[in-house]
Amino acid sequence: MALTVKSNLVIEDIVDEKGEKIGQIKFNPNDSRIMKNLSSIVNDFSNAIKDFNQLGEVEKIDVSQLKTAEDFEKASAMFEKVDKGFDIEVKAIDEFIDKLSEIFGKETIELFTNGTKDAECLFPIIDFIKPYVEKARTNKVNKYIDKDNQDVME
Repeated sequence: MALTVKSNLVIEDIVDEKGEKIGQIKFNPNDSRIMKNLSSIVNDFSNAIKDFNQLGEVEKIDVSQLKTAEDFEKASAMFEKVDKGFDIEVKAIDEFIDKLSEIFGKETIELFTNGTKDAECLFPIIDFIKPYVEKARTNKVNKYIDKDNQDVME
C-alpha cells in the first residue's frame, strides 16, 4: 500500500521586464510561517516608524556652509539623527528580507531585490501571495465554523 503525498505548493515562474523567465516562486499557502512572518513584518515596520518618529525633526543642513571643524561639530547632532534614521530603516528592511527569505528562499528574494535594501522591490511578492494565503486561511477557519449556525455570536 502506497502513501500518497498531496502537494499544496503554488509554483509560478518569475519573469523580468522583458518577459524572460529568471526563476520560480514556490510556496504552500497553508504554511503557518507565512502569516506569522507577515504579521511580524507589519509589527517590525510599525515599531520602526515609532522609533523614527522619536528622532524628531531633522533640520536641513546646508552642506556648503560647513567649512570649519566648528561648523561640522555644530551640525553633528543632525548628522547623528540622520544616521540613526538610516539605521532604523536598514534594520527594518533586513528583517523584512530575512522573514521573506525564510518562506521563499534567499535566492528567490534576491531575484526581486538584486542584492539591494529596497523594500518596495518585495511588494509584488506580497501582492502575488495575498489571494492564495487569504483563501487558505478562510478555508481553515471555515472548517471550524458550524455550517448550520453562521452567527458566531449566538
